[in-house]
Amino acid sequence: LISIPRDLWVELAPSGYGRINAAYSRGGIRGDGSVDEEKGAEFAKGKIEEILGIPIHYWVVVDFGGFREVIDSLEGVEVCVERTFDDYLYPVSGKERAALSQRYEHLHFEAGCQLMDGETALKYSRSRTGTNQEGSDFARVRRQQNVLLALKDRVLSLNLLFDAQKIISLYQRLAESQKTNASLGEAQKALELAGKFSAPGESEVRSLVLDPDSGLVYHPSNPAPYGGAYVLVPTAGNFEKIHAAVRGLLFAAEEEEGEE
Repeated sequence: LISIPRDLWVELAPSGYGRINAAYSRGGIRGDGSVDEEKGAEFAKGKIEEILGIPIHYWVVVDFGGFREVIDSLEGVEVCVERTFDDYLYPVSGKERAALSQRYEHLHFEAGCQLMDGETALKYSRSRTGTNQEGSDFARVRRQQNVLLALKDRVLSLNLLFDAQKIISLYQRLAESQKTNASLGEAQKALELAGKFSAPGESEVRSLVLDPDSGLVYHPSNPAPYGGAYVLVPTAGNFEKIHAAVRGLLFAAEEEEGEE
């Protein structure tokens, strides 16, 4: 499980350089200003391949509604909150132009494992101004990884592998709120592989967040070359160290077996 920070500075040819979170829109922009989702996803996929140094075969584009739908369709996920925190500035959807007193809501999460529905999990994943060391993009990324791991455990615990009709029904429901280049058959094969190699609460999921703590990226002190924006750049000046870290993450188990 690898998370790429939105502020990572990359080449977005043919439109110059920018942060990775612009890849999807730049790659899919149409003449009328709308975005072609498939072209945007394919362009972003190519950039991710350059950063990580591995091929990416499938992609999924999920909006907030799709995120909620995925979790609610599985009757919630159990997420283990690492630390108690509050967020007093969580944006209320549709209230962006309202009075300041109406634009935000107060979120509170207690430490410990708890069942979250789609809306709660979305707020937990999106919160950016939390207290108790939960107010950074990197803390948010780790929370998002927690939700994905909880989602993985939930899917496997429901024994979807042995209920083809349930898989088809779930796929059809989600197809309305997300886009993917994976067919139903390919999604089912992925579930079958996941079932063979992992079980809820029993398997280790190796993870990596490309943040400054990883030693793989840093925030340059002079933002002028980057249009004055806050950005992250690779410490080696290129993605070679990131490629090596990804290879180590993916093949560490094989290397350990080889040493034995």
